Amino acid sequence: MHPAGRQALVDAADKPEAIERLFRGDVINGGLWFDDATCANQFGTAGQLRADELTAFAKCLAELHLQASAREDALGDVVVFTYPPGFEVEARVVQESAGPHLTWIGYESRRAVDPLVPTITADALAALRVSGDNDGPIDPSVAASLELDPTKTMHAQYAWIRLCIDETGAVTQAHVFELTSERSADAFAAAAQRWTFRPFTIQGSGMPVCSMVRMSYPPKGAPPLEVLPLPPPRSKRNNEALVFAEGVKDARLIEGKRISGEKTIVPDDQTKVEIQKRTSRVTGSFRICLSETGAVESVLPLRSTGFAAYDRRIMGGVLAWVYSPYQVNDVAVPVCTRVTFIYHQR
Repeated sequence: MHPAGRQALVDAADKPEAIERLFRGDVINGGLWFDDATCANQFGTAGQLRADELTAFAKCLAELHLQASAREDALGDVVVFTYPPGFEVEARVVQESAGPHLTWIGYESRRAVDPLVPTITADALAALRVSGDNDGPIDPSVAASLELDPTKTMHAQYAWIRLCIDETGAVTQAHVFELTSERSADAFAAAAQRWTFRPFTIQGSGMPVCSMVRMSYPPKGAPPLEVLPLPPPRSKRNNEALVFAEGVKDARLIEGKRISGEKTIVPDDQTKVEIQKRTSRVTGSFRICLSETGAVESVLPLRSTGFAAYDRRIMGGVLAWVYSPYQVNDVAVPVCTRVTFIYHQR
């Protein structure tokens, strides 16, 4: 995320006037829980805010006492916040010429198609757990069969799971958002489905909640920094894509399936001049999603190169790539992976 944008929101978190100054245009409420009855009545449902609501919304946000989380979001311009008694939200702050612009704030990792259910932190969920543990336990026979060196720097298998419980604490969903391998992800999801919980209660009543949980084998073997993934997209055929973590075996396999397209994408001449004025090296990361046929269906910038023209050039080039289909049990499926571009200039 742009450091200035992140810091602006952190500094403004308890100050209504400072928050309102970040509302430089359209602002979307993606779903928030408010203890204050007036705020809950006015802003308890998601939607785009009217201009005449922004002052009141800024005041209500300030009363949440947002705290920046140690977890990060896959999107570079999104910051993760928490607030009592354990809610987790994401806020998108776009750095514009006039300054940082807060465009979105709402429950972390909630898709538009999901019910308006609050997201709580992994620690808040763990505090409710009656049986099971943070990383499973997974079936021992499956654990013994897992390859434990999916990357050069991390000896583990892991998966990000969006786990939801109802007002009684019963597990209603264990949805895999990102994985290192299909076999380990299936084992983690099965283990999470067996967990039991006490209900998450507010003002004496249980309420349904969801949480983003990263499970790993061996336990605590995943990278120390937790980067919350984007929800898996659906292909044009309406099949949900498998999203592989960067650098793992299957992601490298996808790279090996590219059959056409220019791998090296460099900036245009004007952008090269702009880069030379500021730096000698730029890096950008993009999520690429392939259809069942191997066509690139979407390219999403996760971490911008810092040069909009170069980002657009990369995205246009990647859209021209063609892959052979990725298959699971001899059936072609849509997949997503992350690609990082590094450009050096002398």
